[in-house]
Amino acid sequence: MTRSLTAVIFFSLVIPVALYAQNNRYWSQNFNDESSMLAGAVVGGDAGVASIYYNPANIAEITDAKLSFSVSLFSVSMYNLKNAVGDGLNLGKARFIAQPRFISYLVDFKENNRLSLELAFMNVANSQIRMAQSKDKTMDIIKSMPGDERYYASYILDNNYRDDYAGAGLSYEIRDNFWLGVSGLISVKTVRSSRDLDIEAIPLTDSVLLQNINVPTYDASYQEYDEVRFNNFSMIWKLGMAYHIRNMRLGLNLTFPSVNLFSGGTSVNRLVKQNNITAPDGTGFLPDYTFVGYEKRKGVDVRFRTPFAVAAGATFKSPQVPDKSFFLSVEYFSSLQVHDIVQGGGYPYRMPADIPNLDSASWMVYRSGARDLINFAVGYRWYISDDLLLLAGFKSDFSFLKGIPLEGNRVDNFSINVYHLTGGARIKIKNNMILCGIQYSFGYDSDRKQLINFSDPVEFNETEMMPLQGTRQDNMRVMYNNISFFLGASFNFARQPN
Repeated sequence: MTRSLTAVIFFSLVIPVALYAQNNRYWSQNFNDESSMLAGAVVGGDAGVASIYYNPANIAEITDAKLSFSVSLFSVSMYNLKNAVGDGLNLGKARFIAQPRFISYLVDFKENNRLSLELAFMNVANSQIRMAQSKDKTMDIIKSMPGDERYYASYILDNNYRDDYAGAGLSYEIRDNFWLGVSGLISVKTVRSSRDLDIEAIPLTDSVLLQNINVPTYDASYQEYDEVRFNNFSMIWKLGMAYHIRNMRLGLNLTFPSVNLFSGGTSVNRLVKQNNITAPDGTGFLPDYTFVGYEKRKGVDVRFRTPFAVAAGATFKSPQVPDKSFFLSVEYFSSLQVHDIVQGGGYPYRMPADIPNLDSASWMVYRSGARDLINFAVGYRWYISDDLLLLAGFKSDFSFLKGIPLEGNRVDNFSINVYHLTGGARIKIKNNMILCGIQYSFGYDSDRKQLINFSDPVEFNETEMMPLQGTRQDNMRVMYNNISFFLGASFNFARQPN
């Protein structure tokens, strides 16, 4: 086993593999009701049926037995990664989606009007991304053969991440103007994520003449394939408090770290393969090699972690202008040490067989972590009449992975900060409420390292220690834009308001 081969294999196995599936921001959720149009600035109150998530103590504000649901009528997400796989080689995607988001039912305790119970199902994250780019050109890249070859490279990302909550929340009035609440939510995270890199240097003729000898030509190739699939079930508890004083409502909500329950539908699949690459010193060839690893079900351990979080909020109604209300919420999220979220077994097949096990235990392990951060949101509500009100809001949505060094494999989305602008109207029809609104989200980051470089490839790149690729530059720009249109409804079918 040569030192060159050992170095090549080492970098092939430990170079970070990003599958861009897991959402790496905490405030990307949108429940499509009144709380969403206020940008989630409702920890202090007026969260409506979304109180089970923002602050369960405020469930008591919902005085009627109601069935509520929200639907995303139309949503367009646009990703654009400039220079992602080489200079002038971009990755981009526009995504269209429409789906149910939030369903809840409020249980009416007629024998105890201090107690309120809400049952709910909600979708808190949904990301579907498929990006592809290729490069096809004629160039002299195989140095051991005279003349040009056809260089063809393809890069495909195909990823889906979804997180659904289902559970119950309970609110109790301790004394006048003071409430306590608790909610227990089961989180179901679904990941279907893959990355496919395929590079070929193909000869233009079936043979070449070397020193008057006709020598058959060959193709040089490099391939990587990574796939992770799983469903992870965990339990999340929230404890809330609410206090009303004059024209102000104050709220505090504690979200405890998730408790892992079980996982299903798990599989991890990885392939790294290299053929016919000339050694950098020109003395021969780097040995061909193939690594294949596949584990499923009991062979894969999935353990997501979520941090401890503290949210505080205030809702203020001016005595001079009672038809207008202002909202403010902030939430602190604690840090998480880098940890394994997916653990698969070592690679069961390798060729040649005498290739050393270079940290094979971590070859099918995917990691994550989180920095501590604070998000903030502001909202504004204006009653035009008893039957019509307008809502608007703004919130930050910072990435918890920015600045977190992750060595080896990772499962996450593009770690950029995003900001959300919201607005909408709520219409009252008898005792039922109809809400329609819009949200615009945007994010931008520059000077990121390219995912790969197809624009300036060499047969073997000693800087990257990778074949058939160029040196990655720090000139990738990530841009994200999203426009969503929403429709929500709350029906009072049980009884008239008190």
